[in-house]
Amino acid sequence: MSSLPDHLDIHLIRILYLLLCEKNVSRVALKLNQPQPSISASLRKLRELTGDPLLVRGARGMVPTQHGESLMRPAKRILDETARLFVRKIPFMAQEEARTFHIAAPDYLDSQFLPNVVA
Repeated sequence: MSSLPDHLDIHLIRILYLLLCEKNVSRVALKLNQPQPSISASLRKLRELTGDPLLVRGARGMVPTQHGESLMRPAKRILDETARLFVRKIPFMAQEEARTFHIAAPDYLDSQFLPNVVA
């Protein structure tokens, strides 16, 4: 299993994803309310980590490299999964659940607990 760099964080992945979507450092800086040099520094760090330019100048602005494009979907998936970590849980409401529950117990406990569970 490959190890992750110590200095990799979710914010850097967010910047990667936005850069690949927007193809413009200044627009990403505006979206994240950060100075443009900060986003440029993050792009440099991402280039070092990946060993790829990720975005290159084209005739009509920045264009993702092939490797950059291949990172777009995994970056989005990481951001989506990370967001799910912090979704508030809805309290369990037994009367609203439509699941099948399997309850196992020794036979001698049937008479003590089963009437309350089924009721």
